[in-house]
Amino acid sequence: MMSERKELFANKFYITHHPAALHCLDEMLFNLTYFNTSRDLSFYQNLPFALASSGTNHVT
Repeated sequence: MMSERKELFANKFYITHHPAALHCLDEMLFNLTYFNTSRDLSFYQNLPFALASSGTNHVT
């Protein structure tokens, strides 16, 4: 299910070919913003090339 995926982006949805999937993505993004919820970013924060959260611009 798309709402359970860790990725922050989805692409290649065409309204002519995937109208239901595009509608679901639109509804999911609306709900995330309207209900002021957030995604779990720990997956991205733990990647070896992610910047340190201390605000520095280098990887430690």
